Amino acid sequence: MSAPGLSRWLGSVLRRRRWLLSLLSFALLMAIWASPAEALPRLVYADWLEENGWADEAGLVRIECELVGTPPDAKRAEELERRRSELLLRVRSDFLLPS
Repeated sequence: MSAPGLSRWLGSVLRRRRWLLSLLSFALLMAIWASPAEALPRLVYADWLEENGWADEAGLVRIECELVGTPPDAKRAEELERRRSELLLRVRSDFLLPS
């Protein structure tokens, strides 16, 4: 395969992969939407986010799931809130100022 042919083929593969990732992300979000009170779809989505390079966002989802079952006055809730604030700052700065 020539260099231009290889480049076109690689571009095609990457576009299909991006499309598939978008489709999978959408399906996971629909599972969350269909079962808003359930933590499992959110945790599956967090795993998917982490596997696809979105570790901070995955951490936020996991923290939110844990906060639901943690009493607000518990020491663990304070730790989770602090960690959530740190991750939110990082996620927002990454979104606004990509490297």
